[in-house]
Amino acid sequence: TVVSAPSIGENVHVLGFGSNNWPRLGETSGRGTLRMGSNKVVEKLNGYLVITGRSTASDNSGSEAAGAPGDSGGPMFIDRSPIRRYAGIVGVASAGRHESSNTKVRSPYVDLNSDESRAFLRAQGIAVP
Repeated sequence: TVVSAPSIGENVHVLGFGSNNWPRLGETSGRGTLRMGSNKVVEKLNGYLVITGRSTASDNSGSEAAGAPGDSGGPMFIDRSPIRRYAGIVGVASAGRHESSNTKVRSPYVDLNSDESRAFLRAQGIAVP
């Protein structure tokens, strides 16, 4: 279910099968393993929801998660219920790039609530709020 877009600073959860260590070009460690992480939306820009997270997974906490090669198409969920059930999908992984420090990754997710996304989903027969 597509739900209303998150606000800047709101908690989101992301899932993907991508690399968990990609500062080095071509790094493929960890690909093919489903991982879930959490973060906060830091920006909403031109039809994207942006998170900025760590480029490596040094622990299993899943905090400060970011998109990586292999995560494209993975969902971004939002949790708006008091019992920690996911309310629905708000975005889809699109790409990522390293910030200048090379320890943070800027990860845009396509905002499923943008006018363009909503029109596309409706044209496919998918009900959106």
